[in-house]
Amino acid sequence: MKKLFTSLLFCMLTIISFSQTLLNENFETGNTDLTAPTGWICDNGGWICGHLEKDRNRIPHAGEWYVYASYNSDKWMYKQIDVQANTYYRISFWHITDGNGTFNFEIKAGNTASPSSMTTTILPVMAINNEEYEYTSCTFISSTTGSIYIGFHSVTDNSSWYLTLDDIVIEQTDMYNFVLETLTPDTSVYFGEYGDFRFNVTNTGVNLETVSFEDLSSDMQNTVFKVDGEVVSTLSLESGETIEVTAHSQVALTGHNPNEELQLYLRVASTNSNHAENISFRVTALQPVTQFPLNEGFENETFPPFGWQANIIAGNYNFNRVTSGEQPVCTPHNGSNAMAQYRSFNSQTGNSAVLISPKLTLSNTDNIVRFWMYRTDNISNRSDLINVYFSSEPETANAELLGTIHRVTAMSPIEDHNDWFEYSFSFDSQDDYGFVIFEAVSDYGWNMFIDDIFINTFSQDNSAPTVVYLTGNHEYADTEMELVLRVYDESNVPDEITGTYTINGQQTDLTLHINEKYYKNNDENIEIIDEDKYFNTKGNYDYYGVIPSQANHTSGYVVFNLTDVMGNTATSEHFDIAWDWQAPILEEGFEGETFPPEGWTRETSSQTWLQWACWGSLQYEDSDGYEYAVVPPEGTKQACLEWDFQENMQDEHLSTPLISITRPTVLTFETFAHYGQIYHDRYTVRVLSTQTGYWNEVWEAADLPLWINQYKETVSIDLSNYIGQNIRIEWRGHNTDGSNLWYSWFIDDVKVVATDTIESVSESNTQALIYPNPVKDYLNVKSINKIDNICIYNLCGLKIFELKPNSTELNINFSTYKQGVYFIEILSNNRKSVKKLIKH
Repeated sequence: MKKLFTSLLFCMLTIISFSQTLLNENFETGNTDLTAPTGWICDNGGWICGHLEKDRNRIPHAGEWYVYASYNSDKWMYKQIDVQANTYYRISFWHITDGNGTFNFEIKAGNTASPSSMTTTILPVMAINNEEYEYTSCTFISSTTGSIYIGFHSVTDNSSWYLTLDDIVIEQTDMYNFVLETLTPDTSVYFGEYGDFRFNVTNTGVNLETVSFEDLSSDMQNTVFKVDGEVVSTLSLESGETIEVTAHSQVALTGHNPNEELQLYLRVASTNSNHAENISFRVTALQPVTQFPLNEGFENETFPPFGWQANIIAGNYNFNRVTSGEQPVCTPHNGSNAMAQYRSFNSQTGNSAVLISPKLTLSNTDNIVRFWMYRTDNISNRSDLINVYFSSEPETANAELLGTIHRVTAMSPIEDHNDWFEYSFSFDSQDDYGFVIFEAVSDYGWNMFIDDIFINTFSQDNSAPTVVYLTGNHEYADTEMELVLRVYDESNVPDEITGTYTINGQQTDLTLHINEKYYKNNDENIEIIDEDKYFNTKGNYDYYGVIPSQANHTSGYVVFNLTDVMGNTATSEHFDIAWDWQAPILEEGFEGETFPPEGWTRETSSQTWLQWACWGSLQYEDSDGYEYAVVPPEGTKQACLEWDFQENMQDEHLSTPLISITRPTVLTFETFAHYGQIYHDRYTVRVLSTQTGYWNEVWEAADLPLWINQYKETVSIDLSNYIGQNIRIEWRGHNTDGSNLWYSWFIDDVKVVATDTIESVSESNTQALIYPNPVKDYLNVKSINKIDNICIYNLCGLKIFELKPNSTELNINFSTYKQGVYFIEILSNNRKSVKKLIKH
């Protein structure tokens, strides 16, 4: 963004500050790759044009084209311009290298386009070695009137690769001139508070410029101007120099309406000429928050939320809003849409940023702030942390530190697993108002996430527990149902709760217990800083209970009695429970803590680090330079075999445990892979029969039509030929040239499922017609009698659709389902039919 602002600034200079532009060369018109730029004279092979991004950091500054000089060269390029005697001119340009070595660069002028004619130095020899684009400008005064040649000269040895130039401008300039650039966007300031309004002053003239500052506005008051924190009334700038200025200005405590839009008008004037510029800022006058509790879950896309502030203290990263997390992988708290993130993963040790609440009108005593933080046991116990402050001003100086939460669970306050945890702090407010401040401090570890901030003017818990979610309530037939009930409460809860489940009208009592692994007494859980100010609860409590196994297609509901130690009680809603189909023979989603999963094995060529591994979402770039966001289709992890960019040999195998095939069976899995004969990569699935001792190849990506399956189509392989045998299944990635892979291969959601467990009836007994089959977009269902219920199951027997249409005809949108095999169950006139359905 900084480069964009700078680029826009110098575009403004061309329009506003200079009386004549002689050259504005961006190389976007009429050029061809690997040829001299159109309209320029290049000697000795000279400079050549490039298009889009190439290797060794050859990239355009803007647009698609640029010009570059290569390694081990002595190259000139010339441009003819017309000048006036005793007139000042400025040459400006952007430059970048690959960073491997230094280019010596100079700009000269002469009467002809030849090295010997270049007798007037404009830019003395400078050493260039920068991996990000930088801006350079220089000025000269012409001693003659007429045509001259400007020469750009680069000299380098064989260590560096390329020097790239772009956006070259030659323009007439003035003795004294400056421009202003607004840096602070529209902002909000509370009644009686100060705001900081930043802007750049750039000297675009030739001589030393001195400017003065004045506040012309009637809406704001007590404005002072600062540079690097020091108050100034005037400012001197060298030619081409840019200095950032901050106007520190106050919104009056009275005289404004809530949310009234104000204007800050500033005037900057030259002390050497009559030139002056005005600059303005929009300011919304805010009234402090008086309605509580204040809840902020970052669900609105605007960030920071209205009235909040997010400021960088040190480094380059601020708090930002995200909908999913990486390093570590996580999702927003309790299934919400978004959370706040600080990028410790990219921030050097000591870098920090603050997230500041609106101004709050509070009680004198016993206020509370609660928030959720995602904590992990990785990486290397680096002490990234969140400090929580309360302050009468929106800054941490002289603020009261309420507590510190480290990102890693092994540090204070200690937890014993990765999860979201809630932390609470009580505090007093002597001034009846103030700000809650969250300060993120990086130790260059993993990222930090916070969510669901709650601020109130009293800390008493008067609310009953609530259910966050229930899992495990849809189980395979003939299998115990292991329920996990997550309950939220502000205070502590008992070790067990009761409930009832109802099946076929029969009600049965149920008791759930807190798992001790996830529950600790506060005294064990934190280091007490001040018992009157600081306390911590887990917030979420996980209860575990078991319902006995039931027959296929059994259903019912369960309800829970909720209570906490404060005596607050509630009854939960009714949750459906159901048992359907038989469990898969093998099911693996790679969600465990270890890889390969238990019983699985991997073999490697031992010449590469990049063997089969387990990752979350990845930003994957293949050898052709194309980028893809690879997100697991189920859960948060996937198995991955990445291509070796160091060109080491790869022949990588990932195998299942031993499986007994006793009935018609199918293997299914999801994949992100390049299909077809591309280079020499081979992605195959093989089956080892322990009866024969041989590996049989049952699927190869190279045999399929050329495309990239980005988890769009399920791979399905019939294993019925192995009935009566014990087998292993293997995913293999290798290159037939004995080298590295060109692409990467991802797999997830592996299942081996018996297919003869699905009930079926004869066509004459169905009374219902479904078409088309195979289906692509819409499925039509017609029945002689009224359809009471329709369920659709995937190949593993999990219910993915259910409807009680109470009609004889139905149209179902199937376009969003993946390709593969499904089963549709229709209940009509007390008759049930189950039919196989193919999705194309």
